[in-house]
Amino acid sequence: MLRNLATELARVGHRPHPRSAAPGGLAEPDLGARLRARDHVLSELVVRYRNAANPAPAASELLDFLAPAMVSRLRRYREVVPALSQEDLTQQMVLEVLRAAHALPLRSRPDYLERRLMLRAGQAMRRVLARENRHRALHHPLDTLAGEGDS
Repeated sequence: MLRNLATELARVGHRPHPRSAAPGGLAEPDLGARLRARDHVLSELVVRYRNAANPAPAASELLDFLAPAMVSRLRRYREVVPALSQEDLTQQMVLEVLRAAHALPLRSRPDYLERRLMLRAGQAMRRVLARENRHRALHHPLDTLAGEGDS
């Protein structure tokens, strides 16, 4: 399933965003109105995810909705070989988005909810990567230790 999610995230990331057409052939709503509508839908998805007895279907809907933003964020992170592959980063991003959706305080108006979720998940991702880099800096690779014992 996880490989399918990674494939789906990559596929969604390369698909252009659909444009919402206004009814009756009128002018397209402004960007602010579209973003507010998107945040409202996202707010409903987050509430559904939090209140679900079985959160898996709601989590799937939430992740599908946020897939383009997640792909955009994931492009910013480099894998830490051999500890964290790109698939590991994808899994971690999914986990952090779901954690943020569960813990982030919801306001009465859902303005900037997508941005707030992705910022919180991005902050957690940076902490994971920083922790892994600190861990790698503290430990010597086995091949350098093997070379010291030969002399």
